[in-house]
Amino acid sequence: MAKNGQQQSLRRELGPITATLFTAGMMVGIGIFATIGAATAAAGSGIPIAILLGGSVALATGISATQLGVNNPTEGGAFTWARDVHQPTLGFIAGCGYLGKNLISMSVIALAFATYLGWWPSPF
Repeated sequence: MAKNGQQQSLRRELGPITATLFTAGMMVGIGIFATIGAATAAAGSGIPIAILLGGSVALATGISATQLGVNNPTEGGAFTWARDVHQPTLGFIAGCGYLGKNLISMSVIALAFATYLGWWPSPF
């Protein structure tokens, strides 16, 4: 509470550049520290091709998400876009996909952290 009985609100301190760099850093961190060993073991000598294919998918996803954000600058991304064009089923699928992606990302981060600290045997 402020002195005059007014409620204070939190300032938004995370700008678009900082948010983008934070997300990119998280993606790079997960890719380098958690999955590169398993990916190299699975791909063998085909690792450059696997990296190019994976990078192409990531680039296409990033470009499409950027275009969606530019053309529909509301919070919620694909979920609100689908709702705005009267496609609630697509919005539901987008929301479920986003939730699933975050659950898997957090699981990979937790596994990498536990492996790094020696709490979990290394899968590599």
